[in-house]
Amino acid sequence: MFPLQRPLRLALRLLPPLLLSLVIRWFLRRRKPVSISVALRSAYAQEVALAAARQLGVRVEREASTQWADFDAIDWDAFFDGRLQRCSSLYVRASLVRKGMLAHYLAKKRFAGVMPPTLVADVEDEDDLQKLPAKVEKWAASCDPTHLVVKASNANRGEHIFLVRTAAEVASAVRPSVQRGVKEWVIQPYIRSLLEGRKFHLRCHFLMVGCPFCGTSRAWLHSQAVALLASEVFTEDLARTAAHLTNHCIQEAHPDYDEARQIRVQVLAEPVRRQVASSLQQALASCARTAGFWPLPQCFELFAADFLLEGSEPKAWLLEINSGPDLGVFGRNRAEAQHLAADVLRTAVLPFRKAAGPTWEDPAHCSCRLHGSGFATELWSCPPSAASCAEELRQFQRRLGLAASCAKALHGDLALRGPQASVAAAAAATARPAAAEAAEAAG
Repeated sequence: MFPLQRPLRLALRLLPPLLLSLVIRWFLRRRKPVSISVALRSAYAQEVALAAARQLGVRVEREASTQWADFDAIDWDAFFDGRLQRCSSLYVRASLVRKGMLAHYLAKKRFAGVMPPTLVADVEDEDDLQKLPAKVEKWAASCDPTHLVVKASNANRGEHIFLVRTAAEVASAVRPSVQRGVKEWVIQPYIRSLLEGRKFHLRCHFLMVGCPFCGTSRAWLHSQAVALLASEVFTEDLARTAAHLTNHCIQEAHPDYDEARQIRVQVLAEPVRRQVASSLQQALASCARTAGFWPLPQCFELFAADFLLEGSEPKAWLLEINSGPDLGVFGRNRAEAQHLAADVLRTAVLPFRKAAGPTWEDPAHCSCRLHGSGFATELWSCPPSAASCAEELRQFQRRLGLAASCAKALHGDLALRGPQASVAAAAAATARPAAAEAAEAAG
């Protein structure tokens, strides 16, 4: 018997780990497989998202119940009738992504020091253009800017953005755009943010994730950021726009564009990370419960926030928040872009394999915060406003229907198109019986 004792003790020591390994493998085989459809306009982002899905073993299927796509490519009809269970965009997020609205809500909540001093101006006609210089002059007296940046509130990709020296130049700069229908503008001081003698801005990504189990929506900041530098060295000559406007699409078209020099992917330094997190927390808190921002437990969305860093001990100024950002800003740093895309899947898709229950789970014990990805800093959270995931969506549809009815009452010739028309029709259909019941009860 003695020769068998040592092998027996070894077998007994190895048996629990082996059993645990077998149990884990059985559990993984039993888990519901994850599938997703991907439809992103940017070829770069599409390739990166597909590579991230392959990396994590997520199946890509055209008819999947989870969709990662640009806003206008999402099947909103399927989302609102429940066939599409999860999608990669908030339906309403104008308060965050329109520069003028964000500045308005930050000022309303008295959150100072987040955005640079900002004047929001509605300019509809020549009369408004004539009054604009005096309005800018009065505002500028409080912040004494050396130069001014004038931007359309609802534009991106570097469109409708102008650099001027004086208030008197603002009206002439924006006049052609106003005549083409661009009405809302933001005016801010020009901020000198330099790295190695070149203007730059910092792009930070954060992810909004709704949980269909506990109903809580959370925003998470990613640990990596992208520094985007100008093609030309800094100059005081405002006509050299490539030295001042660091938007990726503007720089990419410049003949001296050098991706290796102009795109830097880096982990946020702690003092900057704290400022970025604080600014985004205040931005989200200012927009919460407004008509222009409504997260849902069935939705997630990746956002990009652009910051300028001013001074040697830099002050981080939030410029804008972009919805559906193009991952092409990573350039040839494709591995880092894929890492971000994989973290989106780890945080917003993989934890939500099962269907939502009839009521909410306890948020304190919900697994939606245990994702183990680069989205490590929780910025903000919002509890649900209804009793279940399905009721949250119905409540949202009712409010959309009321908004559509109000708009049609104010503008009788307004034609609703696309998903808005479907939602308005569905909301009107459910509202009619409720109205009849209320009238009968009142009578």
